[in-house]
Amino acid sequence: MRKNVTYGNGAVINVTTPYLNGYNLTLDGTSEASQPFVRFVDTNVLNTLNSINVFGCSEHAMAFGTVLMNPFDQPGLIITNGVHLSHGNLTLGSSDGGTTTIGGLSVVIDHSDFTAWGGRYHADATVLKGAMIVANGSTADFSNASLQGNGTIYMVDDSTLDVRQVSAGLHMDVLNGGTLVVNDGMGFQGTIYETPNAVTDVLNAKTAVKEIFHQSAGVLDLVNQIGADVASLKFAGAATLYTTPNVAGGMDITTGHRVGSLPVIFVH
Repeated sequence: MRKNVTYGNGAVINVTTPYLNGYNLTLDGTSEASQPFVRFVDTNVLNTLNSINVFGCSEHAMAFGTVLMNPFDQPGLIITNGVHLSHGNLTLGSSDGGTTTIGGLSVVIDHSDFTAWGGRYHADATVLKGAMIVANGSTADFSNASLQGNGTIYMVDDSTLDVRQVSAGLHMDVLNGGTLVVNDGMGFQGTIYETPNAVTDVLNAKTAVKEIFHQSAGVLDLVNQIGADVASLKFAGAATLYTTPNVAGGMDITTGHRVGSLPVIFVH
């Protein structure tokens, strides 16, 4: 039988032995200032949780919590059956060293915010081995951690996934109303599947002057004025993709042509 534990406002829990192993952890702070903190502080223990849950009541009554590994060189944290947020805000990761592994099905819905934290230099990895659904106006932010693994993230219904370094083997499904924000177009090695009414926004590609789309391989290159790639992204599916500068200085990649889209060279 799984054990459950809940921490509320003002709780600061320093886990020095693996006494939470296998637990369902629920965080129930009523504000960012009063949120509970759970810190795994034993450098010699691999900690495991069954799940992390942050459930608020509404957009006006959100729940908050933070789970971090601290200090340096933690063996890591494994969450066997995912993180589950509804009207909830969760920060998860490493203060300065250690890998967070998330398995099972994770759900980030109902205007929730999930933030993966990769330590001082954003170098500590979050490994996704399961699936994550980001929906109903929610955000999953991996821009401060290296994202690795073989899982799939689905974003839909005005929700956003924010990434920087992404390893091969990961899949991002940008579905109706979803947005994928890519901070580093040359550091993204995963695969994107994009449907109409969705968008991939590449932030570091504002110097691009043309698009080269390798249709058989599904690779879209954004090229600057001197012919160097500023982004190279792999897409799945048969859709033709177009790139258009956006008002924020990035480049929107969509399945439909827009006014102002970059010139496209199609390579078969």
